[in-house]
Amino acid sequence: ARQKLAAGGFLPQVNLKASYGSLGLRETLVSPETFVSLSARWELFSGLETVNERRVAAAKVGKVRAEQESLKIQYGNRVEQLKNQLKSILTRYQFEEKNEKRVERFLKTVQDEYRRGVKNGSDLKSALELVLETQVNLASLR
Repeated sequence: ARQKLAAGGFLPQVNLKASYGSLGLRETLVSPETFVSLSARWELFSGLETVNERRVAAAKVGKVRAEQESLKIQYGNRVEQLKNQLKSILTRYQFEEKNEKRVERFLKTVQDEYRRGVKNGSDLKSALELVLETQVNLASLR
């Protein structure tokens, strides 16, 4: 729209004026007067003002388009970043769920061996800490 407006400076301009009433054109008449004028103007040379206005308008349009493209790229990158973060979190969550099941089986094995006297208290403690750590990791991802 700005470019079209600036390009309008190259086109002729037509003005129409109309008035009705006491215009003061003739002081002797008592009746209302009517006045109509039509003027046309076509500027042939404006000291390059019209050309420069058109260039400025084109530059502004280009700037706005570049800003829009930049925002589009920025938001596209941010969306990709968030998708990758989500994918990473989901992958980690799935891993931690599988790990939780493995750790619980390991704890049961250690508890059984502890009851039979094969494992000692520090082994049982380490297995319990591993279960707790896995549960904390899962809770932080939820």
